[in-house]
Amino acid sequence: MTGQGVLQGSSSTAPILLLNSDISLLAYKQLGAGASFSHPIHGMEVADFAVQFVDVTSQFLNMKSVQNSPQFSDDDNEPSLFSRFASNNSQIWSD
Repeated sequence: MTGQGVLQGSSSTAPILLLNSDISLLAYKQLGAGASFSHPIHGMEVADFAVQFVDVTSQFLNMKSVQNSPQFSDDDNEPSLFSRFASNNSQIWSD
């Protein structure tokens, strides 16, 4: 029915979520700081940025990734994860 909206349990919700989450997560990966981890055995670096479900989003952030980020400059002695990067990540997601 026109104007009814898409309900969470509707079968048409999944395709809409996939289109929306793909664009949102790709934009966030390009603009957000994210989190980086080193594999304990072979040392390969793995990065993750966010996960998105139907009604929940979790963003990831840690100092290792921030120090490798273009947002971080050598002039910053000790950037605050919360005040600078977490609020920036939240704003990116919001926008």
